Amino acid sequence: MAVLVFSESAEGPVGNEIHETSCPMCGEEHLIIMRSEDYVAWRVNRNFIQTVFPNVSADHREVAVSGTCPKCWEEMCAGFDDDDDICTCEIPFTGQCESCQE
Repeated sequence: MAVLVFSESAEGPVGNEIHETSCPMCGEEHLIIMRSEDYVAWRVNRNFIQTVFPNVSADHREVAVSGTCPKCWEEMCAGFDDDDDICTCEIPFTGQCESCQE
């Protein structure tokens, strides 16, 4: 099991949230440790994970969001280039992208 420390309380394990997940593709398990207030900002207040954890790598943030490990993510996205016509505006749950009008 991989342990990812996103943020840790000064009090040690007190005041931390432990988020367990496993990759839906390969089953690799991850244990993610973050401060309770960061967990609330991300999951309860629905802030973007990259806003709450700007210093955590995109690979590790993806593990927290979807459970997908970096290796499996790369395999899933193998046919896509950064130049592909994919909207990345990150407007959640609106059903319509304001920048690309789709």
